[in-house]
Amino acid sequence: MNSPVIDFHAHAGRWGRVRMDDEVDRHVALMDAAGIDKACINCVFYGDARRSNDHAARFAQHRPDRFYFAAFASPHYPEEVAPELDRAIDTLGAKFVKIYP
Repeated sequence: MNSPVIDFHAHAGRWGRVRMDDEVDRHVALMDAAGIDKACINCVFYGDARRSNDHAARFAQHRPDRFYFAAFASPHYPEEVAPELDRAIDTLGAKFVKIYP
């Protein structure tokens, strides 16, 4: 069987307490070691959806052959959800949405 392996839940961003870094090449090397062809990348570490989406989009743009950008929205800020998702999809090129409460 020749099916791609896709990690549906991956994060971009630095979060030192769990040793997450923000190096695209290191992330790709870890994916290679685990046999992962592509990863759906998002960022929830900042809390602010706009900042998080900008960060994840830039991360995915470094290796579009390996990453799908997933937009982030928080239902805790309902007035921001629709405008930010529109921006993330229409402007930043998100492929899908991650709702993160």
